[in-house]
Amino acid sequence: MGRSRAPRAVLVALAASILAGCSASGNDSAAPPVSDPATITSSSDAPTPASTAAQPYDTRAFAPALTVDPPAWFSSDPVQDEPHFLTWSGDGVDVDRAVRFMSPVGLYPPGAPDKKVGGLRPLPRNYVHHLVGLRRHGAQIGERATTEVDGHPATLLTAGTTVSLSGVLGCQQDGLAPEACYGLQPYAVIRLAVIDDDGTTVLAWTRELPGSPTRDQDFAAFEALLATVHFR
Repeated sequence: MGRSRAPRAVLVALAASILAGCSASGNDSAAPPVSDPATITSSSDAPTPASTAAQPYDTRAFAPALTVDPPAWFSSDPVQDEPHFLTWSGDGVDVDRAVRFMSPVGLYPPGAPDKKVGGLRPLPRNYVHHLVGLRRHGAQIGERATTEVDGHPATLLTAGTTVSLSGVLGCQQDGLAPEACYGLQPYAVIRLAVIDDDGTTVLAWTRELPGSPTRDQDFAAFEALLATVHFR
């Protein structure tokens, strides 16, 4: 993802198209603090509840339409609510935090010869297989689990990378360069849900800095947030 914020200065200062200037860039998903994908370990903390302070948010433009409790560390309204992209991005001490939803219009395969504006490929039928295949290009994929989001089948996994993989998650609109879409980058690690909404691939993810001491807690909170999603 070429839209990304720089890592927190002095620890707090993926901050932007996952996994972004947080809200403006795309490549905010990246490398976990491990060298072997198989060694990415699972979170042992129980999921923490999603925000109880803010009211559930009803999307205005995002498709498929959904309702979701906003992240506990953000305000109720997202930074962007667009036809194929929905995101909450933090500021201040939370500048590196983000929760994103995307229904990609296409993606840029890693190393494709036509990886340029206009070179978008359709989403693969087996999107999870596409993600696992990114290991051959330097991605680290682990902590895979199956679940449901509002009754729809979903796969959860943790993704990072040792090299820039712009656009491999997907693009939120046509005509974007790979760097303006979302992919994996070495400065972030993401917890990603691939949701099958009656044949439509919907992605949801949160990002962390590699080695963040709150990684397990924040990933658990993200999974709790997914339990509040309702497709309308």
